[in-house]
Amino acid sequence: MRVISLISLSSIIFAGLDKKNGWSSLGDGWIIPGGILIILSSVLATWAMAENSYFSRIVRIQDDREQMVVASGPYR
Repeated sequence: MRVISLISLSSIIFAGLDKKNGWSSLGDGWIIPGGILIILSSVLATWAMAENSYFSRIVRIQDDREQMVVASGPYR
């Protein structure tokens, strides 16, 4: 969870620096669609973490913890 928070924080910092210094050349028309995509991806990731208590970057079945395959939420 700390990694996700650090990535989110760094995204906000770099977005502000980009706006200030004019690093990207896409124009202002991409601000709203980009913001919507960021929000939607954050909602999807949060939903996946809420549905799967074993949410991890590493795919493995933990038999000792009675882990089951999740078939609800975004995993359907």
